[in-house]
Amino acid sequence: MENTEKGHDEGVRPSEKRQLPVICVAAADAELGAVARTLLRASEHGFSAFVVVSDTDDSTIGDLAERLDAYVLELEFSDESLVDTVESVARAFDFPGLVPVDPSDDEVDFARLEARFRETDDFRIEVPTTDGVSAEEDSRGAVEVVAAIPAYNEGDTIGAVVQGVQHHVDEVVVVDDGSSDDTVAVAERAGATVVEHETNRGYGAAMQTLFSEAHDRNAKVLVTLDGDGQHDPDDVPRLVNAARDGDASLVIGSRFHSDGDHHVPLYRRFGLFVINLLTNLSLGRSWVSDTQSGLRAFDERAIASLATDDTLSDNMSASTDVLYHARRHDYEVEEVGATIYYEGDETSTQNPVSHGLSVVGNILQTIEREQPLRFIGLPGFTTALLGFGLGYWAVANYLQTGSFPTGIVLFCIFTTVVGSLLALTGVILHSIKTHVEALPDHTARNET
Repeated sequence: MENTEKGHDEGVRPSEKRQLPVICVAAADAELGAVARTLLRASEHGFSAFVVVSDTDDSTIGDLAERLDAYVLELEFSDESLVDTVESVARAFDFPGLVPVDPSDDEVDFARLEARFRETDDFRIEVPTTDGVSAEEDSRGAVEVVAAIPAYNEGDTIGAVVQGVQHHVDEVVVVDDGSSDDTVAVAERAGATVVEHETNRGYGAAMQTLFSEAHDRNAKVLVTLDGDGQHDPDDVPRLVNAARDGDASLVIGSRFHSDGDHHVPLYRRFGLFVINLLTNLSLGRSWVSDTQSGLRAFDERAIASLATDDTLSDNMSASTDVLYHARRHDYEVEEVGATIYYEGDETSTQNPVSHGLSVVGNILQTIEREQPLRFIGLPGFTTALLGFGLGYWAVANYLQTGSFPTGIVLFCIFTTVVGSLLALTGVILHSIKTHVEALPDHTARNET
C-alpha cells in the first residue's frame, strides 16, 4: 500500500498544533463538483481537509484538491483499513480529530461540527447533517425555550436558580466551568442538564458552550442568567416574549431601565457607568443602559451566529463582545426592566476591579481594531493641529518680540510629528479594515 502526501510541501509539519479536526474526503467514484463543494464549504468554516485518491485515479481531483489547499493522500481504496491509515496520518500531523465525509452529501453541517468536536473525546467524529440529527438529538427533539447558566463554584446558589427558572422554560442547561465545589451535583439534583468543562476556561468560554448547546437543541429562544442568584427568574418570561414576538434578536434585562430595580453599591455603579459609556461610544449606536447584564434573551438567528463565532473573549469581556457581534450582524437590540439583587458586596466570583479593568481593556482594543479613524486617526489629527497652532503662535511671537520660545517650538515639533504619525496610522488601518471586510469570508480568514 502506497501512502504519499502531496500539496502543502512546506506548510505541513507534524509539530504544528491544530485547533480543529481534519476532514477526510475519499475521492473514489466521486464527482469532481461534489468534491469541490465539500472542500470549499470546509474551508469557509476553517477546516483543513485530506483528499484520498488512488495512484490509478485521474489526476484532475488531486490537482483540484491542491488548488483548494487540501492535502492529497495516495492510498489503495481496496484496503479495508483506509480510514485507519488516514487517522494515523492525521495524528502524525497533530490534528485533534478526523471527520470522514461523503462528498456526495451536501447536507454536512460544518457549523455544528465544531460544537460536536468540542463535546466529544473521540478522535474520529461523526458528521452532523442539516437534514437530520443524531439518534440522541432526535430523541431529545427541538426545544422551544432554553435557559442557560454559566457556573463556576456556585454550589451555594445554583440549585435555587435552576428551580426558580425551570418552570418558565423547556430546559435548563448549566455549563460548569471547572468548579471545585459541588456545583455539578447540586445543579443536576435541581433538574438541570449539566455540561462540564474539565478546567476553568472563563466566562466567555462557558457562554460559547451554551450557545452551541442551544443551537444543537434547535432552540427558538435562549435565555442566559448568572448562577449567583442576582437575577430574578420571574423576569425571564418578559425577555422570552420580547425575543419571540418582537423584532429584536437580542433582549437585555437592564437594571437601569425605567422599570428596572436594583440596589447597586456606589463603587459598582461608577464602574458600570464608565464601562457603559465606553461601550456605547465604541458601538456607535443607540444607547444600551446595561451593557454588562448577564440576563439576556436571544432569538434563533442570534443563537446560530453566536454558536459559530470564535471572536468571543474567554473572560468577562464576552458580555461586550456579544454586543459587538450584534452590531456586526445588524441585529436589533432591545432592553426590558429587570431586578438585580445585591445581598452583599461580593456576589461575583471575580474581583470587581480586575473585572472592570479587563472589560475596559477589551473595549479599547475593540475600538482600536474596528474604529481606527476614531480611536487613532482623530486624536492624531487633533494633536497635529495643536502643533501647527503652537508653531504659528511661536512664529508670530518671534516676529513681534524678537524672543525665540525654544521650549514651545520643541513641543510644537513633537506634537506635530506624533500627531501626523497617528493620523496616518489611523488612515492606513482604516483602509486595511475596509479591504478585509470587502473580501469573502474564507479569503479574509486566510489573510488574517
